[in-house]
Amino acid sequence: MTGCPPLQRVALGLAAGAFLLLSMGACSSKKSTTVSAGDAASTVTAVFSLPADQQSCLEQHFGDDEAARRVFTGQEVASASDLRALGQVEAACIPAATLAASITAGVSDAFAGQLTAEQSSCLTNGVTALGDDDRNKLLIGLVVSNSGALDAAGIAELGQVTNGLLELCHLDIATTQTRPATGDTTPSG
Repeated sequence: MTGCPPLQRVALGLAAGAFLLLSMGACSSKKSTTVSAGDAASTVTAVFSLPADQQSCLEQHFGDDEAARRVFTGQEVASASDLRALGQVEAACIPAATLAASITAGVSDAFAGQLTAEQSSCLTNGVTALGDDDRNKLLIGLVVSNSGALDAAGIAELGQVTNGLLELCHLDIATTQTRPATGDTTPSG
């Protein structure tokens, strides 16, 4: 990951694969003052690979909340109130179990399917067990961290959550390796 600022590398640690999904839709180069509810819902749906009923829920909630849609205009760093609105829309439509499954699948892809059953379970349980604040950091950050809408402090907070999950589950994303509890690294493939 040469060329990436160290802070962004940290923030995107856990994001590596599901997390490759950040580049799908979330990095839209559109520069406008408005984004439709459908486009906002499609972006979030693509990032988390959501089913149609959750996309419909997102579209309805985005339709009711212009502040949440403003995050996707690509104009500048989003305001704290707009990011909160985005998090509220996402939290209303994306249950913790769905977020956990999406993240676990993405990380598994990033590790070329080399996660152990224990590590997969750890990630799923770790994400599900997060408090609302940390879960919202993931919901918001994984959608907008590459778009410029998240400031350095927001990226750092996302990094703290993702790095905590990586450490908890003995994963080293910098080398795409799994780590036994001893701290040694074993190549993933």
